[in-house]
Amino acid sequence: MTELEQILTKLKAGSVPLEDVVEAFRTRLWEERVLEKRSPAELMMWPESDSDDFPLEGSFEEVDSFYNRKGLPESTYWALYEAVVGYRTTDLRRAIDEELGAVAGDFGDDELAYFALTTKVELHVRDKLAWRLHKRLRGGDLAVAREWKRADLAVLERGAPRALLEAKALYGFNAIFDLPRFARYISADVAKARALGGESSEVFVLVSSTHVSTPVPRPLRGVVKYDKEINRALAAFQEPGELRATANHRVEGYLRTLGFTTRHGLGSGSALGLDVELDAWLVGPQ
Repeated sequence: MTELEQILTKLKAGSVPLEDVVEAFRTRLWEERVLEKRSPAELMMWPESDSDDFPLEGSFEEVDSFYNRKGLPESTYWALYEAVVGYRTTDLRRAIDEELGAVAGDFGDDELAYFALTTKVELHVRDKLAWRLHKRLRGGDLAVAREWKRADLAVLERGAPRALLEAKALYGFNAIFDLPRFARYISADVAKARALGGESSEVFVLVSSTHVSTPVPRPLRGVVKYDKEINRALAAFQEPGELRATANHRVEGYLRTLGFTTRHGLGSGSALGLDVELDAWLVGPQ
């Protein structure tokens, strides 16, 4: 058992302060991200720092996977999350974040890959998320609605909006060639949701990104959406992984200017002979 695992065991037993675990986690991230000199694509996602408060914003997946939430009480898990990430969550933020992290498992093998190749995938992801939130929140005063007054998803409390979520989808090539235009669409959606929800409503943005790592052959033109743009982006990079890392870095950098941002993997698959990977970000509340 490693030293970090021993600390985690003590945390579960309530015999070690939370601050010790936070410090151990910070040290682990620092060692993996900087001292071991991981790939430039990975290091781009984390600013280099030698200060004691090494920035950890957006590290939800690492908190979740490293500490294995199943072994921690709910209150301890979220206290740890807030201490490490440096952001105090709301109940709805937690619910949306957790359910988004599980959405990938609701699709069949290669199903989401097929949807992503043949259409923008944000509504497929939105619908699965809405169903999960409905099951989680039903039975009280909250109701989950889709397409509520032009909002993609709404959480209503006795008919009034508690949270509004706008969903947007992009492809890797959007981030490489035309991110400013995409940013304008997001800003317009946020402004629309803020006007609709008023001061009492939390506003979120859900962004999904499709990365096709196989060039689209000529016979699939017209079947695969944006085939020319996909091929153009792939030709601009030596490796598909480099394209994905660069695109994600640019998207995440922009989204963090809008608010607290967490990233989730939506999985990978293959359809029509093409390999696909998908990512998603949740931004907010605004």
